[in-house]
Amino acid sequence: LFNIHSSPQQATGYSGKVWDKKYIYGILLIIIFAGLFDYYYSDKFYPHTFINNIGVGGMTYIEAEEKIKAPLEDINLNGFNMEFVRGNNIRKVNVPAIVTGFTPDTVVEYFSIDNIDETIKKAFGREEGLPLIREWHEKIAYLLSKRKFAISHSIQKEAVNSLLKRELNGFLNSPQNAEFIESGGKISIFEGKFGADIDHERIVKDMENILFNFGSKDLRFEVNLILPPITAEDLKLKLDFINALSNSINLKFWNGPYWWR
Repeated sequence: LFNIHSSPQQATGYSGKVWDKKYIYGILLIIIFAGLFDYYYSDKFYPHTFINNIGVGGMTYIEAEEKIKAPLEDINLNGFNMEFVRGNNIRKVNVPAIVTGFTPDTVVEYFSIDNIDETIKKAFGREEGLPLIREWHEKIAYLLSKRKFAISHSIQKEAVNSLLKRELNGFLNSPQNAEFIESGGKISIFEGKFGADIDHERIVKDMENILFNFGSKDLRFEVNLILPPITAEDLKLKLDFINALSNSINLKFWNGPYWWR
């Protein structure tokens, strides 16, 4: 009986030893994981790190600069290269970040990109002088959720639209209505002409998309053709009537010995 009653106490003692071992193993696993984590990410961005829409987790600092800083600096230095296509015709326009006018104090800004280096450094997450607990709190935060950092930019829409209007003068035009014309006493139809315009909202949106996703500075747009309000098809229904009317009326204009019908 004594042995039977004492067995639960023995079992309890055994369970405590098992839990002690699990506790020790757990601590060892955490230490090993922390060591491996520190080793692997010693020169890399922590996981779940995003700069704008681009995931840089696992990248080295140099790789992130090539992915993000290089294209932005190229755009900042050389501007956007735009091609506008109308049939077989192409007009090329460069939109710079900033341009100086005829006097040094006259400056026009078309777009700007701010704090590239500062944002990349902040996303890298190696703030010096942090207490150990705070440092690991930051690392755990990177493991559990996305950390997003934004490189700010701005586009001066009115300035861009004004530049494009000036550079595309003659390439774009308003539609020309079809109309009746007279030649040799007979009325015919002038077909009219399509107009052409560009989608300013789409152009600015594509510029913003490139600045946000660090894409190529080269853009290509098809112009929008605009149908004239009055087309040749509208006038064809009235052509016979107009010719009959023209033939039934005889007008002469006199100026001395000269006259015109």
